Amino acid sequence: MFRITTFSALVVLIAGVHASETTYFFGNGCFWHNQHLFTKEFEQARLGRKDGELSSTAVYVAGTNEPSPLCYPSSSGFNNHEEFGSAEAVSIAINDEKEFSLAADIFFGDFQRIAAKTWARRDVYDQGAQFRAVVGVPGGIKGKMGGLLEAANKHNMTLLEGVGSDPDTFEDNSVYVYDTREGGAGTVQEAEICLQYHQDNNDEEYEEEYKALKQMRVEQGTLKDNSCPSPNDYIPGC
Repeated sequence: MFRITTFSALVVLIAGVHASETTYFFGNGCFWHNQHLFTKEFEQARLGRKDGELSSTAVYVAGTNEPSPLCYPSSSGFNNHEEFGSAEAVSIAINDEKEFSLAADIFFGDFQRIAAKTWARRDVYDQGAQFRAVVGVPGGIKGKMGGLLEAANKHNMTLLEGVGSDPDTFEDNSVYVYDTREGGAGTVQEAEICLQYHQDNNDEEYEEEYKALKQMRVEQGTLKDNSCPSPNDYIPGC
């Protein structure tokens, strides 16, 4: 994605407006890169999950006053998630503290140093709040997982309590942490099917087996149409 706009994150899949007690998300730049990262390095390599067990899903998170569905920008302008301060993310099914610590280690390990003591996302061409660095956990930064997140924070970045529609974190060396429980700021909505398991323009070509996971999960019923208009004018073929 090489689109610079003004307002975009990773999460356990819930198609509704709010996630559940088991929702976790990580986001840092384009959700295409993060979905590939967490599918390959976390779910498959670290946890040994089979294709039918994969959960990493591109989602829109942590905006304010969000309608349903939230949508990718299109010529229609319908429910553009950027206008509601939502971030791009990927949802992931995480079952316990050990799995969360592994996921957090992968998340922080994907930052790159852009200046002395300053770490940022790899897709530097994507600018705007929709690409801010975010983590969503039950209880937020003050909850039980907050300590595990800090332990994985290998670059000593600043962890901030997210309130929704927060600004971009690029060059700030910071990450917003959201509470995904009911009433928290960590809202979650699934992105369009055509945006799932998509090639990220900043990465090397993804494997065909990886791209085929989209259709497998549609047939499995774990990816669903969100009824948004096609963003074909931004994403050819979508």
